[in-house]
Amino acid sequence: MLQEGARLSVTDVNGYQTTHVAAQYGQTAFLYHIVTKWSANPDVCDNNGRTPLHWAAYKGFADCIRLLLYLNASRGRQDKQGCTPLHWAAIRGNLEACTVLVQAGKKDDLIVSDNTGLTPAQLAADKNHKQVALFLGTARKLLDRQDGKSFLGKFSKLGLAPLLWFIILLLLMTYIHSVVMAPNLPRLTAGLGLFAWIGVFLTTVGLVPFYRCSRMDPGYIKINIHDPENMKDEEPLLKIEMNNPTLLAGNWSQLCVTCKIVRPRRSKHCSTCDRCVEQFDHHCPWVSTCIGKKNKWDFILFLGLEVLAMLLTGAVALTRILTDPMAPSSFGAWWNHVGGQHIGALSFVIADLFILSGVVALTCVQASQIARNITTNELANVMRYDYLRGPGDQFHNPYDHGCKNNCSDFLIKGYNEDIELLEAPSTEHEGIGMIQPHCGNLPNAIVGLSHKTNGNAHVAIDVNISKHDGYNHCSHHDHSHSRKIESGPLGFGRNSARPAVVFG
Repeated sequence: MLQEGARLSVTDVNGYQTTHVAAQYGQTAFLYHIVTKWSANPDVCDNNGRTPLHWAAYKGFADCIRLLLYLNASRGRQDKQGCTPLHWAAIRGNLEACTVLVQAGKKDDLIVSDNTGLTPAQLAADKNHKQVALFLGTARKLLDRQDGKSFLGKFSKLGLAPLLWFIILLLLMTYIHSVVMAPNLPRLTAGLGLFAWIGVFLTTVGLVPFYRCSRMDPGYIKINIHDPENMKDEEPLLKIEMNNPTLLAGNWSQLCVTCKIVRPRRSKHCSTCDRCVEQFDHHCPWVSTCIGKKNKWDFILFLGLEVLAMLLTGAVALTRILTDPMAPSSFGAWWNHVGGQHIGALSFVIADLFILSGVVALTCVQASQIARNITTNELANVMRYDYLRGPGDQFHNPYDHGCKNNCSDFLIKGYNEDIELLEAPSTEHEGIGMIQPHCGNLPNAIVGLSHKTNGNAHVAIDVNISKHDGYNHCSHHDHSHSRKIESGPLGFGRNSARPAVVFG
């Protein structure tokens, strides 16, 4: 039809263009096609000031939301009732839609009010969507803490790396002064002295990978350098990737709505660093950066060296305390003697054992994950990632090439390859979902929209239903949120002869 001259900019009586209808039915692949191939407008308003993003948020089509945000649709645009897409997602209780919008947005998106003075969180609470209201409230607190203008925001951006430097150097000085060179302890033997100074050496050397890990690029993925605000009108398709195989395959979850990129499969957007990181493992506040593909080797080396250093220094300190010839034989008297004469060495042993327990646990977890070629993020979100599920929805890691190969690859290259050992055949239908036309008189309601994540929904017509309940956020802004009859055409409003989508 488009090749024969059909126009995508034509509107119906409600001001709906093709992009509106595609968003209303969750047709993500079709929306991507008409925007990239036929230059359809993904951010056009209907008669009520609502964009396709408003509709996708209201209906809960998270993949549509990701695509529209990737296409630079305005997330903060308010319709004639003052509602943003986040307002409508909150009204409907669409948690995944709210999550995508919040991840892509700023604090202002959470505090903007509609014409009645209600924020998205207040609307969700008023509608009794407790989980959504809790999520939005928590998100606002987190964004307040991450605000770079506040003290907490600046502190969170700085991280705990300076504090860790201070702790390591303080313990090292305490160890040298109160254990190795303590004036009230016997002189070190040659063998014990060798171990004592090896511990100092390992601690000092371990600071090198610590510094490298905290300062180097963890694997940041290059963001889209094109500025959509300054893009020429005749070059709109430079803003997006027209033939990206990931998008053509319908893998919408790999869209980063913040960086405006199609990220690799094992990457993730870090909310603290505000960047997508390749092979994202976790954000470590103690090194003030993410742990990813490019700095994980230094991170593991730092952990390993410090574990060895703490084991040696702790053993030397305990040996020095226990072999003090001046200590009394009874436990009570011995404890008082150590607390009075060797308080520095005792404090070092306590701090060393406390830190050692946490670092050993972290090192073992990281070593186990390297042996299986899996990240902390993947283990924490195993049910969210399709590629980690095999036949029967059972856990399956396609990147696990065996402990020997995984470890050798990491030790030699510094990272594990993203090479799948076995690719399971795809069962999802790829392509553009089309709505079949129906002739004759249409019923009052179109129901049964499928919420498949790939956007290829199908429509079923119920010819027996004449009334449907739904939420009506109408012009007089009654936020009582009582259930009302909805007779509007594919929309939030009323009074039209076209069939209506059920808002229930």
